[in-house]
Amino acid sequence: MNWLTTIVYLVLLLTYAGTAFVYLRYFTRRSPELRKLCRVVLLFTLGLHAAYLGLLGAAQGWLPMVNPGQGMTCMVFAMTAMYLVIEWRTRLRVLGVFVLLPAIVFQLLSLFLMTSTGEIPATLRSARLPAHALPALLGYAGLSLGAVFSALLLLLRVRIKERRIGMLYRRLPALRMLDTMAFHANAMGFALLSLGILTGAIWASHIWEGFFLADPKVIGMVIVWAMYLLYTASYWIPGWSRRLRNVMSLINFAAMTFSFTILGLLFESQHSW
Repeated sequence: MNWLTTIVYLVLLLTYAGTAFVYLRYFTRRSPELRKLCRVVLLFTLGLHAAYLGLLGAAQGWLPMVNPGQGMTCMVFAMTAMYLVIEWRTRLRVLGVFVLLPAIVFQLLSLFLMTSTGEIPATLRSARLPAHALPALLGYAGLSLGAVFSALLLLLRVRIKERRIGMLYRRLPALRMLDTMAFHANAMGFALLSLGILTGAIWASHIWEGFFLADPKVIGMVIVWAMYLLYTASYWIPGWSRRLRNVMSLINFAAMTFSFTILGLLFESQHSW
């Protein structure tokens, strides 16, 4: 990154932290003034993030999706934007701090995954890149939100079981609502990830003359896709409890994060942004 994008990145990171703090204050105080401020700072953060992505794209002369770090920060933007839509639909502000904290972690991770692109290969300067990468990144964002809602459900369930009726119980939505939100976010993410895998397979058939490659990242993501397929189907399978389904959501999310970040570092892969 050049000096300007580095400065904007640092300001953006501080802005995410400030926005998370505002949401935390609202979670603890439920002040009407803080409720209005939450929406304002979230919109400002998204606008600044969009400007940061624009700077990344302008610096390399192409879409900011050509390496894992750029993909990660695009996913953070999509995750935050999706949460804004959920907040607008449900009129809930209390979930914001729980979404923004992992968003900050992912944004930090994007810096460590950011690599110097150099000359972008001709294969990536194609309309096939957004057709493949965009739905995949949106899918990751939806699955990340699903994991957040699943984690909150499991945490709240433990508190209720232990009869520790505190702030979490009073502030968070009911278990049934959290379960519904987790399923819808995961199902939407799964559908988008499926589209990303499909467009990627079509793209690969033109480049590598085959739909399947013995590539660790491709194999890893197909395994993750199968795990989310089982999760989605479990909603209609008798005997699957709400707890088991949401534990599986977190396991799937851990597998997806491993495949997206660490797997490509451990093994040489032809799959790159």
